[in-house]
Amino acid sequence: MPVTTLLIAIVLAVVALMLLRRGVAAPPIAPAPRLLDGLHGSPGTLGDYSVVLVAVGPYKIRVIKALRELSGAGLTEAKSFADRPGSAIARVTHDVGERIVAALQNAGATAQLRGPDA
Repeated sequence: MPVTTLLIAIVLAVVALMLLRRGVAAPPIAPAPRLLDGLHGSPGTLGDYSVVLVAVGPYKIRVIKALRELSGAGLTEAKSFADRPGSAIARVTHDVGERIVAALQNAGATAQLRGPDA
């Protein structure tokens, strides 16, 4: 084994050990989009409703822009959410859910507010 290959293997092993010590886990292979952090209103207030993005519609860019404005998410995160029909924003209150549905519908998407019994 050449010395450079051995050094690279050692460096990778050391980095992996450092990450394990800090509690950093490997990301999942296909992470589900998360757009939860900016949508709950006041901190600690979680509801029993979910907003489901049924279809993006013809104005995908408008929908992505609305998602970014609502959640403060980055472009990649909002686009990944919009690219998956059936994606849900979970655990929002009824009022917040209605505002999200209205904003998505104004952008051209089809969205539904689903209650705790759905």
